[in-house]
Amino acid sequence: MELRAMLEILGCVFVAAGLGLYLLLGPITRRVGGSRLAALSGKERIEAESLIRQTLIHAAGGIFLAGTLAASAIAAKQSFETLEAQRDAQVTDRYTKAVDQLGNKKKSVRAAAIFALGRITEDSPRDRETIMMALSSFIRDGAKRPDAKTEAELQESDEPEADINAAIAVLGRRDDEGYAQRLKLEEVYLPNAKLYALHLPRTLFNRANLAGIRARGTDTNLRNVDFSQAILVCADLRWADISSSEPRGDELSKRTNMRYADLRGAKLSDTKLQGALMKGANLDYAHLEGADLSHAKDLESEQLSRAFTDDKTKLPKGIKVEGRYKGPDYECWS
Repeated sequence: MELRAMLEILGCVFVAAGLGLYLLLGPITRRVGGSRLAALSGKERIEAESLIRQTLIHAAGGIFLAGTLAASAIAAKQSFETLEAQRDAQVTDRYTKAVDQLGNKKKSVRAAAIFALGRITEDSPRDRETIMMALSSFIRDGAKRPDAKTEAELQESDEPEADINAAIAVLGRRDDEGYAQRLKLEEVYLPNAKLYALHLPRTLFNRANLAGIRARGTDTNLRNVDFSQAILVCADLRWADISSSEPRGDELSKRTNMRYADLRGAKLSDTKLQGALMKGANLDYAHLEGADLSHAKDLESEQLSRAFTDDKTKLPKGIKVEGRYKGPDYECWS
């Protein structure tokens, strides 16, 4: 605002204030006093006028203060709305640029874009769900399971690309609060992926190839995950939490699902697997020493005939292991 305009506004304010003060101390005072004030004379009239003026000044001051507070509140609200609009515009711009970079030919650029999206999830909670779904789709498109022949030639060096790893890392920051949708990573090809200390509760990994994944550690949260028909050969899940939130419930979304999963040679020592659905799961050569399989559903003794167990292995009631397996271990590639 120009100086001249500011001076003009200030002049108007002073004129209005002077006029208001004149009216308040003169005509308005006499108007309020009315006939009673007119009937007084001398000192009594002066004292009465002074009392009326003080009362009017206090009332005017209160009204002015209330108006000032109301104006300040309106200004603050407008400022907040302006900042919110600017922030939303910035987030939208950052989101658009990051999504555009997901199609870049360079993996490093795509990885940087993914981490930028991860930062947006921290700055804008309302965009978290959308970004998580977008990254899930990115992984599904970029890490599809190959044909059976190619998959059969799985090599020790096979592991996710840098951009896929970045997407997994961002998804792994997710807890389960405030998210209505389950992460959908069905039929992905992620052998030897590193899932250390990641939080991927309720994720749908059904029919995925997760051979050799490394997800050990008490900080790894895979609760209520769907591993049905997934390949988890030689996966390292020691000490991880793969338990069910309702180990005796009937709601599948609240149970860890390992039906028909291939867990040959998987390291599950001291892993929390309470309430897991275990129908048809292949546990040959799996290490279950100290694992908690209490309340597991549809687990049969035959499934444990070639699994490594010990006195600390917790099994459902009615499941007994006749003679612990002491044969050779599974030949993993790493």
